[in-house]
Amino acid sequence: MARGRRTQWRKGAVIGLIPGAVLGGLLGVAFACDPETAGCESGFTLGAGFVGAVIGGTATATVGALVGLAFKTDRWLTVHKGKTQASLTLTPTEGGMRAGLSVSF
Repeated sequence: MARGRRTQWRKGAVIGLIPGAVLGGLLGVAFACDPETAGCESGFTLGAGFVGAVIGGTATATVGALVGLAFKTDRWLTVHKGKTQASLTLTPTEGGMRAGLSVSF
C-alpha cells in the first residue's frame, strides 16, 4: 500500500560524497607535495589528503543531497506479513447451514 512520497536526498548525498572525497583527497595530496623539493613528508601529505577528502566530500555530498530533494518516490507499506491463511465458517440458518470461506495471502 502506498503511504505517501519521500525524497531521495540520502541517496543523492552518498552518491555525491564518494567521488568528491576521492577527488578532494587526491588534490590534497597533489598540492601538499612540492615538486622542487627532494620528497614529500608522508605525515603532512596524508593529513592534507584527509583534509582535501573531507572538504571535497562535504561539498559534493551537499550538492548531491540538493539534487536528491528534486526526486520523489512512493513510500510503500507491507499490509500482510506472514503465511497464507484460510478459514471456513459454518453458521446455522433457518432450514440449513451457511458456509463461508476466507483466504488471505
